[in-house]
Amino acid sequence: MAAGNTAWRCRHRTGRFNPSVQGYAIALSPRLSGDPYMQRLTSILRIASLGLLAGACLQVQAVEINGMKDFSDLHGRYAPAGNCKRQPQIVVDAGGMTFEVAGAKARVTNPEFAASYFGGASDNYEGISRVFFPFRNGQDGYPIIMMFNAEENKGILTIAGHDEGWKGGPALTPRNSALVAGSPYSRCK
Repeated sequence: MAAGNTAWRCRHRTGRFNPSVQGYAIALSPRLSGDPYMQRLTSILRIASLGLLAGACLQVQAVEINGMKDFSDLHGRYAPAGNCKRQPQIVVDAGGMTFEVAGAKARVTNPEFAASYFGGASDNYEGISRVFFPFRNGQDGYPIIMMFNAEENKGILTIAGHDEGWKGGPALTPRNSALVAGSPYSRCK
């Protein structure tokens, strides 16, 4: 994917909930529906509700990067609870990420960095958490999401389902299911 593509994180969620104007309509009792003040108030509330729904679906900018050389603070080997005798494991180095699951290795050299996940430069986010999408579903989705320094805790990595693994949606692949089940990860001790 080229730089500037977006992760339509909320688009996939709206498919699950199938929101519609009728689904979110504010109903008036028959006795109040003739009141012009209540009709105007209802219209304002509907517009505000749609605005809130649209705000909840803000897109996250994800930029394809070449390797992880610019993220040297994230380099290292990560394992469940930091125990390198356990699987799965993730190795992050200048060239990218290597995922070791049940003896099989998958190398990712061009993950997508979600630079605006926490609001980007416009919100002046200065924390240490960094979000990546290592794998892609065809052209428009990401099966898992990785958060390094999760919840501002240095050396902690969490992996969660993103466009896979939600109730009613596509199942996680065995590799991605194992990665999610092993979370949270820490740097090996």
